[in-house]
Amino acid sequence: MLRFYPQLNWQGEFICEDVADDWNSILGVKVEHWPFREELAAYNTEGYIETVTDIEQATLTLSESEVKICQELQVQAHLIVPILKVDNTKDATTLTQPALWGLLCIHQCSKPRQWQDIEIELAQTMTQNLGVVIKNTELLEAAHYQVQQQKALARVIKRIRTPLDLEETFKITATEVRQLLKADRVGVFRFYPERDWEGELVSEDVGAEWNSALAVKVYDHCFGEQFAVHYQEGRMQAVADVYQAGLSDCHAEILGQFQVRANLVVPLLKGAGTEILPQLWGLLCIHQCSGPRHWQEYEIEFVQQIADHFGVALQQEDALIQLEQQAAQLAISRQKEKLAERQKIVGELFDKIRLSLEIETIFATATEEVRKLLQAERVAIYQFLPNWSGEFVAESFAEGWTPLVGVQPIIEDTFLQETQGGRYVNNETFAVDDIYQAGHTECYLQLLEQFEARAYAVVPILPGEKLWGLLAAYQNSAPRHWQKDEVDLLAQIAAQLGVALQQAEYFQKVQEQSVQLAKAAEQERSAERAKLWLQLLIKFVGLWILRQFSKQLPKKCNNF
Repeated sequence: MLRFYPQLNWQGEFICEDVADDWNSILGVKVEHWPFREELAAYNTEGYIETVTDIEQATLTLSESEVKICQELQVQAHLIVPILKVDNTKDATTLTQPALWGLLCIHQCSKPRQWQDIEIELAQTMTQNLGVVIKNTELLEAAHYQVQQQKALARVIKRIRTPLDLEETFKITATEVRQLLKADRVGVFRFYPERDWEGELVSEDVGAEWNSALAVKVYDHCFGEQFAVHYQEGRMQAVADVYQAGLSDCHAEILGQFQVRANLVVPLLKGAGTEILPQLWGLLCIHQCSGPRHWQEYEIEFVQQIADHFGVALQQEDALIQLEQQAAQLAISRQKEKLAERQKIVGELFDKIRLSLEIETIFATATEEVRKLLQAERVAIYQFLPNWSGEFVAESFAEGWTPLVGVQPIIEDTFLQETQGGRYVNNETFAVDDIYQAGHTECYLQLLEQFEARAYAVVPILPGEKLWGLLAAYQNSAPRHWQKDEVDLLAQIAAQLGVALQQAEYFQKVQEQSVQLAKAAEQERSAERAKLWLQLLIKFVGLWILRQFSKQLPKKCNNF
């Protein structure tokens, strides 16, 4: 039984046989130059039967090439009946004429033979039945295949609608399509038009016996010149045998590099079905490397459907990227607005700190404003004592939480005591998103639970170079990821609090010096007054003594 491959220029192959022991088997023999060309094939669909009694004497009915083939096959006489595919189903309304599938070849190799009418009729009946069976089998296989295709297509559509990475979608689908089509390679090829249509396979599923073509850079100058515009218009290519397709040398060389013998290529277009001109993104390539292959219409249609949905996925990815870019720009804009508003409030807070010399007022203002800015549930100021224990001296907390100032006893954090301030001495900050995921010791967790804290950010307060205390923001109700700008804000406020403490300390020193100077001035004035009184007293005493002395002198008379 010889089967024809019309897509291979009517090349034929003997696919089954029964042969006597004395003669060579021709099973699998390919007839590369069978004289059965398209014209004769069309003629044979009318039911032409060829009988040759003696090959050596049939030079009038057989061509020289036909005689040569028969001699190579050891044939002395033959009876050849066409096998025509006939749709015998009840709803067979679309088949206009039988299609030539192959030939039933009956060979007599030992000697010439006169074929009897009954033999010819028997062979004809057999081929008619074979034609119906072949057609029905093909219909059944096609129906089963199409069911599998629809299932695969449904999975592809579902996968595209699922927010998966596009590369992962390509990879999974390529594997599924290759298995379904029983192809040697399925790949997604991407073009780079800006590089004069250079491209590469960005996703691939390939049989183990064939080389991978993934990421191999391909430059086909013929493509940009000849095919790009056609693919952009939706052209597809189904080649049964690259050696018989009349491809350009450069194109054939590229396919040879990938070991391709037959290929089915469908464009991947972004924007197909819209008013705008579709953009050629790449190609969906199905390769048969093991040999020629005739691509069935339902296979081509299936691959086209996959490519169409890939085009939708590419369009969705573009839209998603555009949305992400817009969202990022909007987020940046909002972040800038937020930072500007925050800096404005921080500036106002700095002014309040500079204008106030009451440290308690400064602390109260700072904790309240920072809590509002960060939308935290508590902001507190912690002061170290000389032995590196400490206490909360100011706070602002949301409704529903208990106060710490004046309620918590002196806090003895052994780590801070042993390290005399720990990391905070070096002006380092510390933020914890979830105290139960931070690896804290049990005793420290208990201390934080007393503060009702679930997440916290802490920055040092350093008036000059000495660690005075800590500014801490707490989230109590749930974990919280502290943004860098939030921790930076705390550090800014803590720096201003350090300045305020320096100002307060300086003001206190000035006040103390003023008191001391006032006391000294008063003492000086008191001494001056005492000196004056002493001088007056001395003068008065002197006059008194003189008067007393004068009273004691004898009186004299003057006789003038």
